[in-house]
Amino acid sequence: MRACPTGRCWGNDFINDKNLKVPRDKWVCVELMMKMNDPVGAHNGEQALWIEGRPWIRDGQLVSHLKKGSPKGKWVWDSFLPDPDGNPFEGFRWRKDKNLNLNFLWMLLYITKAPQGHQSRVFFDDIVVAKRYIGPVYHFNK
Repeated sequence: MRACPTGRCWGNDFINDKNLKVPRDKWVCVELMMKMNDPVGAHNGEQALWIEGRPWIRDGQLVSHLKKGSPKGKWVWDSFLPDPDGNPFEGFRWRKDKNLNLNFLWMLLYITKAPQGHQSRVFFDDIVVAKRYIGPVYHFNK
């Protein structure tokens, strides 16, 4: 993982777009895909995100699917900033040992600044773990 100049790291963030917001008081389908690097020395691991079954596109490039060569951008400390004039994403090297695979799911809400006068909380429901893309099962509040 990349770190800030002090050497601290709380994780890396990838979709840096102030326009990507989840609406309040509405059920939203969020899907995440992780693909392990194979062979283990390669940087060909992937991570993708869909919201309501749609990928996130910014400045004409798909920024919610990170893999070797795509999208283009640059690293600033621990943040990958998509930029069509930047360098191709180098891909993920999630593991160094073939025996390591995804084996844990942790649902977490992390908020640095809560809106004034609002309680910040999230509810998780209908959590599915699968080996292939499923897509939104149904939509609320349409």
